[in-house]
Amino acid sequence: MIYKLVFIFFFLNFNTFAHDYPQYQAIDGYNCDRASDINLTNQCRQSRKWTKPYNGILYDGHIHPQHTKNIDKYTEELRDNKYELIVVMDTPNGYKKYLKGKKKVQKKLKKITTLFNTKVLCGSHVPGLIQKGKFELAQDYLDRTISQIETGICIGFGEIGIQHFDKSCGNEEIINTAGRQSELILDKNNEIFLKMYDYANKNSLLMDIHYEPARCQESPNTNQSVDYFKDVCRKYPNIKLSLAHTGMITSQKLEELITTCPNIYSSIKPIMKPSGWVNLEPPNNVSNEFFEDWALLFEKYPSRFYLGSDWKENHRYYDITLTEHTDNLRHLIGSLNKETQESIAFNTAKELFNVH
Repeated sequence: MIYKLVFIFFFLNFNTFAHDYPQYQAIDGYNCDRASDINLTNQCRQSRKWTKPYNGILYDGHIHPQHTKNIDKYTEELRDNKYELIVVMDTPNGYKKYLKGKKKVQKKLKKITTLFNTKVLCGSHVPGLIQKGKFELAQDYLDRTISQIETGICIGFGEIGIQHFDKSCGNEEIINTAGRQSELILDKNNEIFLKMYDYANKNSLLMDIHYEPARCQESPNTNQSVDYFKDVCRKYPNIKLSLAHTGMITSQKLEELITTCPNIYSSIKPIMKPSGWVNLEPPNNVSNEFFEDWALLFEKYPSRFYLGSDWKENHRYYDITLTEHTDNLRHLIGSLNKETQESIAFNTAKELFNVH
């Protein structure tokens, strides 16, 4: 009888801790109070606890494979983890390597499309070239991007950086964990950039847009990005506007956008390091659970959200494997209801990226 009780106690305790936050995914050593000091909202608020992990197929609609050292091994690991589609693109600051004449990124993107079911978004360098005053180069790059879309190489524009700030804020600890980030502030009225909207609207294309609401030293003004996207979605109703990383705004502000704009979608990026999200709003807490307000938003509008994890293989920011990263994603998705699980995992992306 004693042995039975011991076994039952061990079994119950094993199951109690079976869904604990995996140690390999520990986030910077932050607790919720510390994260609340730098992130946009109270990071100690109610969250959705893990239950059974989602175990179905995955489409990741926003990743950056340019740091991948071994494409063959990488695509094999994608298959092993039940990924059936990835959407690849360059980062908002990738234009720097482009200006230096480095072509490895494009070669890697090309190779990955031959080895795995891949969709490609292009044109990410246009805002950076505009910011640098390289207007002729920006126009030429846009023309070549449009040619790539028309020949079927690319399916839309992304990741288009409108505002991207250095979130290290001079803090040495943050610099050591997240590193410094290049800043990009686009003139949103630049005529070359507006041509992207015109072309995307005319052809009902997707645009994946990255817009951060504030620098470290500023008070976050999420109304700025929300009002901007409201204006864009009215002027260009045929564009499928996808906000990168849930817009990096609060769930309430994103719902305001969703209810105003029928052509607004959003990718979901669970954060790994609060230190990289200064003055921004993540959808998950330091225990790697969705905040309850975000979970309810996903479940209320499942057809407007999809997985876009922003995974960067072999990047200094990520000290885990793709398999460990995917295990984390599966636990997060599994905490939602079944319809929402399937929408985020593949159904929304299937519709958005015209997967047949």
